[in-house]
Amino acid sequence: MKTLSKTLAASVLLIFSSASLIFCTDAPITSDEKAAIVADWERAKAFSLEYLEAMPADAYSYKPNDDVRSFEQQFLHIAQGNIGLVANATDAERIYTDVQVFDNEESFKGKENVVRITTEV
Repeated sequence: MKTLSKTLAASVLLIFSSASLIFCTDAPITSDEKAAIVADWERAKAFSLEYLEAMPADAYSYKPNDDVRSFEQQFLHIAQGNIGLVANATDAERIYTDVQVFDNEESFKGKENVVRITTEV
């Protein structure tokens, strides 16, 4: 489980680092830079989907202790962040605007829903 936590942390860091390149400069990004960011994002999404598919459905609510998010809550938190970043970066209409916190939304819970929402980003 330590490897999973480290891998998730590294993936999130990569995604947010890539996103910060977009938002922390006044210079417009080139099409090559944009393609590289999109490629990184798609690779991270594919990697995340592999984890989601590998985790048994009955383990999605697993929490190593009460002070951390469950596996399911962590991926919903990542998906919500990605949705916000994509909307901000592309000026696209944000999806799920009626949901304040994805990882608290009952209708988003369960393996099938987490995979669906992660795929939609």
